[in-house]
Amino acid sequence: MSGWLDALGVGRGDVVALCGAGGKSTLARALCADARQAGWRVALTATTHCGLDVDLPVEFEAAGLGAVVRALDRAGVVQVVSAVGAHGRARGLSAQAAGALAQVADLVVVEADGARGRVLKAPAAHEPALPRPCTSLVAVCAMNALGVALDDRHVHRLERVLALCGREAGSVVDFDVLAAAFGPDGYGSAGDGARRVLFLASAGAVEVRSLRMLAAKLAPHYSRIASGDARRGELLPLALSSPR
Repeated sequence: MSGWLDALGVGRGDVVALCGAGGKSTLARALCADARQAGWRVALTATTHCGLDVDLPVEFEAAGLGAVVRALDRAGVVQVVSAVGAHGRARGLSAQAAGALAQVADLVVVEADGARGRVLKAPAAHEPALPRPCTSLVAVCAMNALGVALDDRHVHRLERVLALCGREAGSVVDFDVLAAAFGPDGYGSAGDGARRVLFLASAGAVEVRSLRMLAAKLAPHYSRIASGDARRGELLPLALSSPR
């Protein structure tokens, strides 16, 4: 099994929902690349609005699963959306349509959470928008959120994050804020029975000791925790398995 698949515990047949902020699209590309190296057929989609990866072939939902199969036969990987709007933004699929891609692909990677380009988010009650079925939920926690202000410029669902961490708007994001957003009242309870995985993204500039302290605090809520920088292709030597 390849590096990113192994680190996140992703296997053949999985439907993986990526949520959180600050690195979902980059991690999706890394998972797709590793799966292709393993010889898997991969479908990339979203249940929210998403950007299009210009390096991947695109098929539209209206063309049906047959068109997806043909694209997979040609390229081994395909991005599936329902429509494309202005500035290359695409509209994703329904939860059922996203999950149905598992009928024709060895791995389905779904961006299941929108963050509007911010580096931190906590989910609203109706989020994330999980595919059906969903075997694995990967919550992306961006380490480059550390030190930024708790404001609308940096944080999506700001009021939700403030309520979880008990801070005032304008305060600085620290490890306690991240622990609250990804703890049992945030992403740590999402998933509806899916395996929950935490990925500490953009982690290269953070001391491993600090990463391990955050991971230890959140370990009871996740089956696996990994860290690294998907943009640079770097995995850090941090992977905890909880007794769950």
